[in-house]
Amino acid sequence: MRLLGCCSVLLVLASTAGCGKSEENVSVISGADAVEMSFEDVASDIELVPLVSPNPVEYGEVEIEGDELLMTDMDRTRLWYFRNHKLVSELDAKGRGRGEYGDLFHISYSPASHTLLVKPAGDASFIKYDVPSMRFTGKIPCEDYLSSFVAVDEGRVLGFTNNDKSERALSVIDIPSGESHVSFELTFSECEYANFGRVVREPFRVALGLSDYVNRLGWLDREGRFEEVFKFTFSDGMPKKIYNTGAGDMDDMIDYVLYQSQEHYFFGVMMPVINDDGFTFWYCNNNGPAGDDSWLRLYCHNDEKDYQAKNLYITGLNFVVQPDGVTDDGGYYSVICGPEELIKDPIREPSPLAERILEAVRNQKDDNPVIMYYKIR
Repeated sequence: MRLLGCCSVLLVLASTAGCGKSEENVSVISGADAVEMSFEDVASDIELVPLVSPNPVEYGEVEIEGDELLMTDMDRTRLWYFRNHKLVSELDAKGRGRGEYGDLFHISYSPASHTLLVKPAGDASFIKYDVPSMRFTGKIPCEDYLSSFVAVDEGRVLGFTNNDKSERALSVIDIPSGESHVSFELTFSECEYANFGRVVREPFRVALGLSDYVNRLGWLDREGRFEEVFKFTFSDGMPKKIYNTGAGDMDDMIDYVLYQSQEHYFFGVMMPVINDDGFTFWYCNNNGPAGDDSWLRLYCHNDEKDYQAKNLYITGLNFVVQPDGVTDDGGYYSVICGPEELIKDPIREPSPLAERILEAVRNQKDDNPVIMYYKIR
């Protein structure tokens, strides 16, 4: 049973040749500085909203655009569309025929055109559906393989492309024609999947985290221009020697991470949110074969303080809070699924927030999800 915020990790390890650079704001971040914190001590504007559906829905991933919410199941075969958290329609078209897909590997929704774009795994085409009718409206071949993308407007997407020469780049793709032009070139590791973070529709900007040994966080506009906001390194980050247990040792490939047998080896920025007074982001962390009980950590930077958090707990519940996505007002959301007895800590008395969560889960039909919205302060 999926509990709370066990989100898919979509990571990019990249160099930013050709991007704008700001030599200021260089900081060293040590994963060892992260401390366990109460979720209620760092979160504000907490809101719990149940998803209303006459039938059971299965939670896999969620994309939220204003008052619209799209949720796929864990097998990426079905999609539910909610408006104001009430079910409106469903897409269930797995197959090989016209208007069907092998899977909902990656989706992005354009609220301006009410168009859902689907890229099945291994398919070099966009499949388009009208929302909310879920009517098939066309299939557009794409020039290059696209690993991840976000809808800019009714006619364009920004995406990470890989052409037949294995050249990787961030590109702007024209939806009517499928043609693309490179915004800037990137050097990826084998991990192909990017997380774009928060999308601001007017003016269009996307918070983007690019990471190699020196990480960069910044804004990306609708033309694919990158404006760097912050640059930092992880002091206990990537080693210079990477161990691949299947193919022997590989030296001098710090942007090509497969497996590190002894040291702290993997960091990846995800879900960045940039505001006027600072920014937050989550990063992945792993301590080699011993593992790490808090692989997803929070970093917060603003004018008043900086801190890192791990194991964001809610007293009385038996999970830690992790994000499933970002909202258009600069916050995060996490998805909570019951049943109550599975998420309740049998030993500790629940805090007031835990009581609210348990009540929301208890009142949900068919253990359907509850969305928790919040901001990080």
